[in-house]
Amino acid sequence: MTTQWPTADDARPAGGAADPSGPSVDTGTESVGSSDAADEDATHRSAVDAVDGLLDEVERALARLDDGTYGRCETCGEPIGDERLAELPVVRSCAVCEATGGVVGGPPSAPSPGSGTGPTESVTI
Repeated sequence: MTTQWPTADDARPAGGAADPSGPSVDTGTESVGSSDAADEDATHRSAVDAVDGLLDEVERALARLDDGTYGRCETCGEPIGDERLAELPVVRSCAVCEATGGVVGGPPSAPSPGSGTGPTESVTI
């Protein structure tokens, strides 16, 4: 008994010409390509938004320098602290106000190193 293996001629249509498109195989490249472009656009927009936000914060910090309030907490008016400002020069609140959400009489918390403020007392107004 002899086994016959298929040949290239067996894959040809009846007219004898080879199918120019070749075998039909789904590689998934169409959806991947468009998805990659959309992901890249979203990543680009996110990066631009982050830079725009940081630029806004820098402009606010420069305005505070101009009006003499840079380095003071916008909530309580206390000094923010050199170490905290060195870490994030655009910071607008002291560690205590950040920890309590700026609520007067909020729970006392330990400030971050160099915040320039300690736990505050509760004040009833």
